[in-house]
Amino acid sequence: AGCTGNADLTLNFSATAGPFLVTQPNAAGITWFVGDQNVVTWDVANTDNNKVNCQSVNILLSVNGGSAFNIPLAISTPNDGSETVFIPDVTTSSARIRIEAADNIFFDVSNQNFSIEPADEPGLAFSFAPQFQQVCVPDIAEVTINTQSILNFDQPVSFEIIDGLPADVQVSFSANPVMPGESTTLTADMTGVADDGSFTATLQTIAGGDTILSELYFNIVNNDFTALALEGPADGESGLGVLPEFSWTDLPQADVVNFQLSTTPFFAPDDIVEEAYNLTDSYYVPTVGLDENTVYYWRIQPGNECGLADFTLPATFQTRTVTCTPFVSSDVPKSISAIGTPTVSSVLPIISSGTISDINVSKLKGTHDALPHIAASLVSPSGTEVVLFSGICGNTQAFDLGLDDEAAFDVADNCPPINGIKYRPQNPLAAFKGENTLGEWTMNIKVINNDGQGGTFEAWGVEFCASIEPEHPFIVKNDTMPVPPLDTRTLYNIYLNVQDADDVADDLQFTIVVATKDGYIARDGVQLGVGDHFTMRDIHQERITYTNTNPDALFDFFTFIVQDDQGGFMGTPKFNIVIDPDAPVATNEALP
Repeated sequence: AGCTGNADLTLNFSATAGPFLVTQPNAAGITWFVGDQNVVTWDVANTDNNKVNCQSVNILLSVNGGSAFNIPLAISTPNDGSETVFIPDVTTSSARIRIEAADNIFFDVSNQNFSIEPADEPGLAFSFAPQFQQVCVPDIAEVTINTQSILNFDQPVSFEIIDGLPADVQVSFSANPVMPGESTTLTADMTGVADDGSFTATLQTIAGGDTILSELYFNIVNNDFTALALEGPADGESGLGVLPEFSWTDLPQADVVNFQLSTTPFFAPDDIVEEAYNLTDSYYVPTVGLDENTVYYWRIQPGNECGLADFTLPATFQTRTVTCTPFVSSDVPKSISAIGTPTVSSVLPIISSGTISDINVSKLKGTHDALPHIAASLVSPSGTEVVLFSGICGNTQAFDLGLDDEAAFDVADNCPPINGIKYRPQNPLAAFKGENTLGEWTMNIKVINNDGQGGTFEAWGVEFCASIEPEHPFIVKNDTMPVPPLDTRTLYNIYLNVQDADDVADDLQFTIVVATKDGYIARDGVQLGVGDHFTMRDIHQERITYTNTNPDALFDFFTFIVQDDQGGFMGTPKFNIVIDPDAPVATNEALP
């Protein structure tokens, strides 16, 4: 019986490299001797460039004219065109060398057979695997050292790294010394290393009266991102504008950063409103304006040549809380004549009196056969006129937009201005600040070029807005809760208690942002996860519990935000749990 499998494979070819060729040994009449050290050379031919990116090669020996290459002479040695290898205890008149990319598919084989003759005196041969490696700190590097006795050489073999590594590297051997024919593993613990870059370590081997110096190569990459922090907006900040700048710690080991902004802690594709990849700066400005009165979640993912790390824990913020009173004109629709350069005016009477702190134009809608041929302006009861836009966009007929000084993008730079999206006007509406709302407001649509064929002024309105700062929830208690392994404990309000100046406990809603990893939160026995809710009233009524599911865990935690029904917001505290076999027996210790 047999089976067949298949898989798709994509190959990329580059004209910037090759041909990759063995250059020594590569001729007839060459003889090597068992136990000697010989130099193998090859033409790198740009295969170490950024496109091919072959940084290391394997050197293999065949003793049957190339039918099989099953004797390694060097594993993962640098692709630098030359390597000194020990000749193992094999003899043949049909030896060939194969040099292959350690992390690619190309290779070359020497063109001619050569001979390997027996040794004429006892000695030692040994090899390393790998000889070159990338170490992603705080990982640990390991090198296997294999020894071979030549003509019954029986002296102990000892090893020592004598230089070349950063001072904080801790080097050890699984066995040292060893007898010929035995192996040992060199371990380089990089946990405490702060340096990164390419390092060449000198390995000293002493066998009998001989001292041999060999080189091991390490590309040490700092892959520790524990110092990475989300700096701005500050976690839990509120009252932000609709186009905030995001910033984080500028870590030199983070070559790239991926950014995600979401309306939920799930970060599901439908919830992500902005994402960017392979950022090289430590800041980012979104390309879309955010909604007001909205809680957002954001996180980043650092990466370098070792790969991408996990995303950071999400931070949260809330855009400004704005209340607006809309007024819509009934003095529309109106025709825009094709004759001459008319001005079409529509009046909106406002009968309520108040001082303007913020004004927006809503639902300015109409058509004209050439939008660049018209201008729109708003005139207040006091006679102040603001030109909202004039001569914008080419080859556009419809307009359907709002205008707001705090909008994310300029109206002149975003065409066509449709779908009711708000833009910044060409001249600020702030010119009306301090005036009274009472009286007749006028919207003028003026034709500024008589080449057009007319159109229709369909709708418009204004809204008077005010930013408010609601009362935000605040923490009264957030203390670590002890829980025995594999046990359940009630989350009493002596551990977690949140209050608000203008809301009752029923209105204080918790949302889980990061769920526990070694257990679960539950309400009335029903498990809760990311995005699920409970209230402060649930805590007071002892309905919330934590159950540990991993007895080996020492700690657990979840993060959360709290919102009230008045626009108040708090984020993103961490609630800590300690897994303690000596945790006290659960009792009802809740506050009244």
